[in-house]
Amino acid sequence: MEKSLILFCKYNGLCDGIKLSRSSRIGDFMKILCGKFSELRKHSLQLFYAIRDHPSTMLYNDEDLEVMFAVADSIGLNCIEVTVVDSRGFDSGTNGCGGDVGANISGVFDSGGDVGAGTSKGISFNRQGLVSRLLESMGYVGKEDDLEAMFCPHQQRPRLSDAWKELIKSVGQLFVGGSEGFRDALRKYSIVHSFEFDFVKNETERVTAVCKVKSCQWNIHARLDKVSGCFYIKRYYNVHSCVVVGRTTKNCHANSTLISQLIKDDVRDKSKKRPVDVVDDLKEYYGVGVSYNRVWLAVQKAKSSAFGDYLDSFNQLQWYHNVVLNLDPKSLKMVMQGNLRTALASTNVKYKESLIRVFLKCAYAPTVAKFNQHMELELHVVDMVDRIRKKMMTSMCLRRERASKWEQVICPYGESRLEKLYDLVKTWKVIPSSADIFEVDTDPSVSVDIERHTCSCCWWQLNGFPCCHAVCVIKYSGKDLNLYVERYFHVESYCQVYSKPIYPVASLWKGDVVDCGTSILPPLSKKPPGRPKKKRIRSNREKVREMKCSRCGKMGNHNKLVRRI
Repeated sequence: MEKSLILFCKYNGLCDGIKLSRSSRIGDFMKILCGKFSELRKHSLQLFYAIRDHPSTMLYNDEDLEVMFAVADSIGLNCIEVTVVDSRGFDSGTNGCGGDVGANISGVFDSGGDVGAGTSKGISFNRQGLVSRLLESMGYVGKEDDLEAMFCPHQQRPRLSDAWKELIKSVGQLFVGGSEGFRDALRKYSIVHSFEFDFVKNETERVTAVCKVKSCQWNIHARLDKVSGCFYIKRYYNVHSCVVVGRTTKNCHANSTLISQLIKDDVRDKSKKRPVDVVDDLKEYYGVGVSYNRVWLAVQKAKSSAFGDYLDSFNQLQWYHNVVLNLDPKSLKMVMQGNLRTALASTNVKYKESLIRVFLKCAYAPTVAKFNQHMELELHVVDMVDRIRKKMMTSMCLRRERASKWEQVICPYGESRLEKLYDLVKTWKVIPSSADIFEVDTDPSVSVDIERHTCSCCWWQLNGFPCCHAVCVIKYSGKDLNLYVERYFHVESYCQVYSKPIYPVASLWKGDVVDCGTSILPPLSKKPPGRPKKKRIRSNREKVREMKCSRCGKMGNHNKLVRRI
């Protein structure tokens, strides 16, 4: 016979017995409960059962139900008390801490909790006293933090500065790098623990620091070990008596040098990193607030550290030129010519349009900063040239791989264009004049010579690609359409353009620039006299709304220029 249990379910001061078999599911049990107590809903039920020393064991899924049956079998129980809780509000029954919630609430009101005469529609009472006594009656004494986390949950995310918490440990700890290594560790330790310190002694052989709050007893003293060359902690008192008073997120020791070390790799990958983005990143990933001016200086230092000195970068052009010539003297010239031709060709319309958009942005840039942004002039000259080379090298490699998979004679763009033209001319009528000359009877009619590759609309002569009239005539004559398309649009020519690779320029063994008597200097830039112009430079195609005078009613005048009569 199948094992079954009697579950005494308590809710809202009522109790009802339910017989549950071992094969039952938690969904079936909840459905029975919702039938017993009409105000309950299945999605908001929370169930707890009491066995021995565990008065509030959760009953959540089918696995919990099987565990309850197994425990009841092991200790020989036939009846179990189950508490039913509605998560939509205060529900009765025996709660997880023991006691009847409804009785507890009644006890709170009956104990005399500042209840007095109120309005005609209700009573007024002391909310704080009521909540405190209610929590005490429910067994939540001293657990206000747990309740706050329950009603307002906040998940603390790990930060990059968490690894700095153990940089300063105990007396005798060694620091590689001398005094600079110890100061760097001390700054990071103060940032992650949100306190500031002052240097009492800041020398190459000894460093003493105390907490910035005068009443705080935190202090540290480190000295140089002359044998090993390392700094070691000689005295350390790590207890802050200032408690929360000395805590701050705006740490003065988060200087521009330290920030530049943190963002150096990010600036190397993203040369257009904005200081305002760095401010947000430092707050999110390190928990420290830094001013915009300090971050701007840090970004400049990071760029100098990642890309080198601006003036020295022009002298490195000689080294870059020699490396490219040693790799392949003709490669760069041939590749750039072929790439530009192909980019401006009709077979690469998307690339052509993107290139034209970049040129238009540069041509109509309202400020110098916008022009530099579009031309990627934020980098130093050698890094800018090298980044352009990398883009070209990647683009050519991708196009070479893509073209190797093409099996047709004409490039995909040409094939799709021929299909569209053929669909257009299906209904056109062709009148032959000779073996090579035909007339297309349309409105207006045109003459096509397939031997000379000419059409009276002149489209074929200008582009080297058959126009719609030529396609109609060639298909009528039964000849191969691919023979009348210039080889420039063939897959073979496309593959030939991108067959020559651009070689990598390795900077691993790059030495210092040797002065051979000639040095390359940056271009001369002279600040123009007068106040900088703030008015935007208008485009030639931009329409300007003409002003109308409010006095004379004429266009182009202003009311201040017209005298009152």
